[in-house]
Amino acid sequence: MKKICFLLSLVLLASCDFDLDEEKKEEPKKESVIPEYVDLGLTSGLKWATKNVGASTPTDFGYYLSWGEISEKLNYDWSVYRWCSGKENTLIKYCCDAESGRVDSLKVLEAADDAASKLMGKDWRMPTYSEYDELINECTWKWVTSYNGVNVNGYVITGSNGKSIFFPAGGAMMGTNLYSKDITGGYWSSSLREDKSLNNSAILIMFEEGEYRLESEYRMNGFNVRAVRK
Repeated sequence: MKKICFLLSLVLLASCDFDLDEEKKEEPKKESVIPEYVDLGLTSGLKWATKNVGASTPTDFGYYLSWGEISEKLNYDWSVYRWCSGKENTLIKYCCDAESGRVDSLKVLEAADDAASKLMGKDWRMPTYSEYDELINECTWKWVTSYNGVNVNGYVITGSNGKSIFFPAGGAMMGTNLYSKDITGGYWSSSLREDKSLNNSAILIMFEEGEYRLESEYRMNGFNVRAVRK
């Protein structure tokens, strides 16, 4: 009799295990969170993300990244820059001039070195020089000291269709210090500065109250990144 009860118990346990497995199989998969983006009515049809790479809200500054790097660090200096051998003129990638390092003639970041693509997914990437130029020429830029009730300085950028995005003025990381937060903003493009005399620089959009422009900065410095997609 004891043997029969023991066998029945095993059958019941096996039945329970089977039911649990079935429940696991039927459990719905969690959908990945897709970052929000805005169609500004640009000629290119490009869509811009509503917040910076690494930011949780549109008013967060997000990550400060050296050009071509995908993670933050404590020191933004040539000695720890990923794409050189410790000094300014020892570039090992994205170099078009022998005096600056090892020439490979790469002028735009590859997907593996594009912070937007690596951190937000393959549908995203960093904007090029020409795409920032389009953002400047086809949109209205308005400096504000508060956005959505948050006291953060920056530009509201409004497209021809009335839709807008916000670029907070996050300043820049140089060496181990953060400079000009709430005064200036800098956002990397994926484009290298092609002028051989400035081959160790990359192009970004820089702004402050009353002014916004495209220029170049040393690529080891830390600036914010905004992603785009088609």
